Amino acid sequence: MVPVLEKRGLIGYLLLFFAFYYLVVLLVCFGVRLPYPYELEWMEGGSLDHCLRVIESKPLYLEPNREFVPFIYPPFYYFAGALLMKLFGVSPVVLRGISVVSLLGASVILFLILLRETRDRFVSFLSVGLFWASYEITGYWFDLARVDSFFIFQVLLACYLLLYCRGSWTTLLAGLIFFTAFLTKQATLMFYPFLLYGASKKGKGHFYAFLVSTVLLCTTFTFLYNRYTDGWYWFYTFKLPFQHHIVGRVFVRYLTKDILGNFPYILSVVALGIFVGVHSKGREYLRTILRSRWFLIFLGGFLTSYLGRLKSGGWDNNLIYVSATVPLLFGVVLRELIGDKTSALPLGKLALILTLCQFASLLYNPQYALPTSRDYRAGQILIERIRGIPGEVYIPFHTYYARIAKGSTQVHAGALKDLAGVYSGGWQVDRLPPDLVEAIREKRYSAIFLDEEVESGDADSFVRFIGKYYYRDRPVFRSGEPTLRFFMGGKGSPKFVYLPKGEH
Repeated sequence: MVPVLEKRGLIGYLLLFFAFYYLVVLLVCFGVRLPYPYELEWMEGGSLDHCLRVIESKPLYLEPNREFVPFIYPPFYYFAGALLMKLFGVSPVVLRGISVVSLLGASVILFLILLRETRDRFVSFLSVGLFWASYEITGYWFDLARVDSFFIFQVLLACYLLLYCRGSWTTLLAGLIFFTAFLTKQATLMFYPFLLYGASKKGKGHFYAFLVSTVLLCTTFTFLYNRYTDGWYWFYTFKLPFQHHIVGRVFVRYLTKDILGNFPYILSVVALGIFVGVHSKGREYLRTILRSRWFLIFLGGFLTSYLGRLKSGGWDNNLIYVSATVPLLFGVVLRELIGDKTSALPLGKLALILTLCQFASLLYNPQYALPTSRDYRAGQILIERIRGIPGEVYIPFHTYYARIAKGSTQVHAGALKDLAGVYSGGWQVDRLPPDLVEAIREKRYSAIFLDEEVESGDADSFVRFIGKYYYRDRPVFRSGEPTLRFFMGGKGSPKFVYLPKGEH
């Protein structure tokens, strides 16, 4: 790589520095955040609850009740997490470890794909560096105890095996990994038509092997598991997600803000490269791109992120998929511009300068996303306060803390949001589990910890419903004490203690 860098001058060294810098920042952030024993994001604890139910041999998909309602994802991530927790202990560290290993694995696969397409280690490394640089714009999601990194790793691995490896066994293995990705997140289906097309280009045998293996595995499991759960599996993983509203303004905002706003220089390089390619090679150059294997993967990631952003409740984590695949589009075009035959031309230098600008535009300070000693102390204070209240305490937006302090299992508000139709028009209290509604009305909880005041204008109807039967007693944290900090996702952290009305 060094002779190549010397050929590309100071810009080459600066670009390599940026790529290494973002990798080091990632690894430092992972090292600081991984052992944090409390939530980095409001649904991390819910993921842990799911794994614990697997460990305890309790069903994941069942009639809604005040003890548990599942998230709207298939079960593979939770089974994998439960297996590892049996080996290494029950902790969010285990689930975050899955995400970290998956993220690094996805990076390796991206590098291998780019290396096959460009035969240029420098360009391949720079392109993966842009993926690492997207940590902040994807909501610091890479290392969270959530399904996304695990999902994109499996999808990219299936793509690599199917599109870049020979042998019928690799096609069947790709089908198996596609199946496990489907059992991790339903969005896997967005990649399916592109993978089928890619398999058809390898030959009819590969096409039918991939088609039959994936259809057989996915439909058989869905049918049998749905029967095993008395229809609740389909209800949670397909019926509820399809009830989400489409946010109309995102149709344009995804392109202008999420794509153009975050990757302006990448897109400039791509536009420049395509223009030069069409000008010198004709329209066949563009057709070659559209039919290429790597472009199929990019389209899958682009559309998966698009769909995730279009649905109500779609947050920044949905950008992981396009951030992981846009380097393919960028890397191949960049290699064309700065290849041996064009490296001395101004366009090649311009492409490198634009790449440098892209790296610089993605600079961020991750300090606020890193737990400090005050955050650790605040977590300890919260657990002490929960334990200090006799009886059952409900913490709807952070059930993990009730489990730590009281050993109790409670339904997570993140799951209730889908059940109560939040993403299809607003909280409908009559759709909540009847025993939960009854428990609140009859004031069975000794206290309820909320992230916001019932009286605030931003309080949703579920919080206001709680306010009919519970009154605000005091803040969780006293004056001068460190407060449990809000990192990302959701509304925040527990701040107010509500006690049953009529008992003061």
